Amino acid sequence: MKNHPLNANFLDNTLRKMSVSERDLIWTEWIRSERPKIFQDLLALEDKWQLQLDVRTESERLRAKWVMWLLTSTDRELRDVATRALYWFGRGDPAALFEESLSSLQINDPYVPERMFAASYGISMACHVNTEDQTFLSEILPTYARNIYVSIFAENAPFSTTHFLIREYGSRILEMTSIHCPDLFKTEEIKRSKPPFQEGGLRDWGKSENAIEIRFGEDSPFRMDDFENYTLGSLVPGRKKYDFNHKEYQKVRSQLLWRVEQLGWSSEQFKKIESSIERESNFPWNRVESDASRIERYGQKYLWIAFFEMSGLLHDLGKIDRPNERDWNWFLDIDPSFPEESEESPDVCLINANFLGDPNMPMEEWILHGALPDLSPYFRIAEIRKEVGPWVILDGYIARENQSRGRSTVCCG
Repeated sequence: MKNHPLNANFLDNTLRKMSVSERDLIWTEWIRSERPKIFQDLLALEDKWQLQLDVRTESERLRAKWVMWLLTSTDRELRDVATRALYWFGRGDPAALFEESLSSLQINDPYVPERMFAASYGISMACHVNTEDQTFLSEILPTYARNIYVSIFAENAPFSTTHFLIREYGSRILEMTSIHCPDLFKTEEIKRSKPPFQEGGLRDWGKSENAIEIRFGEDSPFRMDDFENYTLGSLVPGRKKYDFNHKEYQKVRSQLLWRVEQLGWSSEQFKKIESSIERESNFPWNRVESDASRIERYGQKYLWIAFFEMSGLLHDLGKIDRPNERDWNWFLDIDPSFPEESEESPDVCLINANFLGDPNMPMEEWILHGALPDLSPYFRIAEIRKEVGPWVILDGYIARENQSRGRSTVCCG
């Protein structure tokens, strides 16, 4: 209710005053305990906002503020649905969602602005192609883009960050806005909004005093995850897998632990909770094929925050390359365009060719001298599912297997 003293504005004011760890121990743990009900409420809100794009009352805006605070969650599926719900809220009221997105930069938990900017980027992509909505193109989007620049990219910007995803979303929104408003930003401003960045964000990283002593187990935020070897290791070019003695790796690892501790993680506060999360996730009935519904430990959450902040910094320093467009899915845990699922058409098969060769050819002969698959007819297709093209393939793979013959092949590009 708009005038209720304990509405979402009260919640917002209360949660903003907390440290990251204090909020997680109270609020985020409450989300986890009430997960079934909250999840159903989110699905209902998403459906309502998607079906009723023209209805955005003050009460709806308060609900959106409440949904924003669900983004602190380590429940990946719930967090994804919350982000998507905010996207559909914003499709009906872009200005309101953009305002909350800018306000979220003041929140000390990067999990919140990261997803608010993801939803905002998705809204910008969806709405900027609607040339009939001149208010969005001439007022709402330019105002938001200018505020992003002032908040994140300008000299001495109050919310500058090295967080790779937050500033990437922001930079893309500015780039998109410049298509419609080419005079909105000066050349120097455009340059300041694109990586690598020379200033801003957390650049003076300390080192954890516990980096050597804490390795695995309950006293480490890593525990037995692959994060330490693969994800963290990706920040150290030239390091071999499982080389935990690599000097640059040890430095980066110590810095990430320092940031995790700065965010408020400690074994004393989180040990029991994280053990509980691990036990619950290991129950047979909680195992699913997709990891989307996996609940992360808080140590993992803080490590991801530190990872994305360090990723941006190391790229600024020229120590790691910026991922290209095709590598974005490695960094992203959600598609900010929020594509809707297409209807299944099992009777439609784009490629019927046999790539396993002559069945009478001996295996050795097929491997050594068999013809390579000819994919050229599929690079450009005139029609797909009665939709006239031409259609040009940008990315994909083809897999063929015949177990009885012991043959399989995979083509990707």
